[in-house]
Parts: sequence; structure tokens; C-alpha cells
Amino acid sequence: MEIRIGNVIEKHRITLGMTRRELSENICSEKYIYMIEKGKRRPSAFIVRMLGDKIGIDLFKYSEYVDCEDPISVSSTIEKFNIYRMNNESELLAKATLEAVKLPDFKKAPWKYEIECNKYTIKVLGKGEYRDSIKEISKIISDIKHDSSLTICIINFYVLLSTCYHMSGDIENAKKAIFIANGLIEKKGKIYRYVQVVVTVKICKISVHYLAGELDRVIEEGIDLVKYEEEHCFYERSHYTYFFLALSNYQRGFEEEAMEWFIKALCATLIRYKPMDIFYIKKFATFDELIKDNRIPKCLVSMFMDKYGINSQ
Repeated sequence: MEIRIGNVIEKHRITLGMTRRELSENICSEKYIYMIEKGKRRPSAFIVRMLGDKIGIDLFKYSEYVDCEDPISVSSTIEKFNIYRMNNESELLAKATLEAVKLPDFKKAPWKYEIECNKYTIKVLGKGEYRDSIKEISKIISDIKHDSSLTICIINFYVLLSTCYHMSGDIENAKKAIFIANGLIEKKGKIYRYVQVVVTVKICKISVHYLAGELDRVIEEGIDLVKYEEEHCFYERSHYTYFFLALSNYQRGFEEEAMEWFIKALCATLIRYKPMDIFYIKKFATFDELIKDNRIPKCLVSMFMDKYGINSQ
């Protein structure tokens, strides 16, 4: 971990109203804290962990931001970006982007590409400009330097590119783009900071398999994704997995399994409000068949339709 971690420690310490003496107690000397904060000493991983515990912060999460002028602001901004992208909250993403461009770090690589990614996320998912974005996103991917600091950003661009092809009806190229993203993420599934992007890629891949009529692949990969989400306690997008498992099982004639997954999907979207996701999923004819099936509890269907403003027909 680079010496600039001292900047992070100092800012959090000051925010807490803690003196260097208080922070150093039972860990190291007050002078050593001063030397760390001023970048004159590089603390061991053990000291970093103890200092983090003292100020209530996982300091290791800043490891990829320590070269930034303002690592704390960059870290919190990236967290916001990821949440807004995941939830398709284009307006909030646009506001966060306007604030981010005021920070010097977002004017240079690698963080400037996060701004570009937001621009096309809004253009693709917020405005539906799919065809126009394909050429532009492809150029960014070809121009960008492919190194480890940009892996997540590159993956996000491939997910956007796949979405553009998918929504334009070009399933073959949608598959090619998402398969590249999946290859980039394949060995990173056990790293915590990659969990969100792993789930995003896997869901996109499952949706492309579904559109290609590859229902057995959807079921196989969907079940694997459910296990992955459970292992990592990440349920923000589990409803998508449940819906695709329900649709695919129903079309394959496994109706009991389909009902179970569909009920899980409805329950998940009652817990977490996902209007953009429901807008997409309910376009499939099989969704309409399942929502009208008498084996789905009427009270559950009623609550779901009320929550999402869907008229019963």
C-alpha cells in the first residue's frame, strides 16, 4: 500500500475529532502516526489494519485510490456511480457525474473513463440511444489502454456494448461482447470488489442466452448465479436471475420449477423497487402467461401489480 494512505488516515482521524495520540494508543507512537500521515513512513499491513479498526474504516479498500489527489472523494464517488448504474438511476448518475468532473482526479486516467462510462450509461439505459452508441463505445474500447486499473471500466463498456446490440436486435454481436466481458471477469469472482460487476455480467450473459433461445444454458448458468449471489450475500439483482429462471423453466415445460422461481422474483421486487427492470421483463410474452397463472397467489400478484402500476387485463 502506497505512502499516500496517510492522507486517508489523517482525514478520517480529523473527521472523528481524534488526536494523533488517541489514534496511536496501544498501536504505535504518536510520532509514527505523524510520519505516516505526512508520507514519511509506510505502515505495515498489520498497522494499517489496526489503525483502520480504530477509526472504523476498512483502509485496504483505498488501496486502488492512494495515487489520487483526493482518494476519499474518488472512492465515495465511484461507490455512488456503481449504485446508480446498478439501479438504472440515470438522473442521479447524471448529477453525481456533474459533481465528479469538478474533482481533478476525474480529469485524468484512469478515472476520466468512469465519466465516459457514465455518459454512455445515461445515453444507452436512460435515453435508449442504442444504435448510435455502438460505434462510439466500440471506439472507446479500442482506444483505451487495457491494464488492470481499468478492468472494471472496460468490462462496463463491454456490458453497455452488448446491451446496445441486444436492444438493436443483433443477438450474435451481443453475445460476442458479453463473452469478452465474461472472459475478463472470469478469474475475479472471488474478489469482493468485483462481486457487483460479476453479477452484472452474468445477468447480461443469461439474458442474451434467453434471447438466443438457449434455455438450458439460462437454467444452468442461472442456478450457478443464484449460488454465487447467496455465497456473497449480494441480492440487489437476484430478481433478474429468478425471472429468467422462471421464464426458461416454463418454456421448457418445467412448470412447477417455473412457479417457484416466479414467486421468488415477485417477492424480491416487492422488497426492492425495480421499475426499470420490470419494464424490461414484462415485455416477454411468457411473463404475461405466468402472471396470469392461477398457481401464483392472487394476493402476491395484486401487491406486485399495485406496486408497479400494472393494469390487470
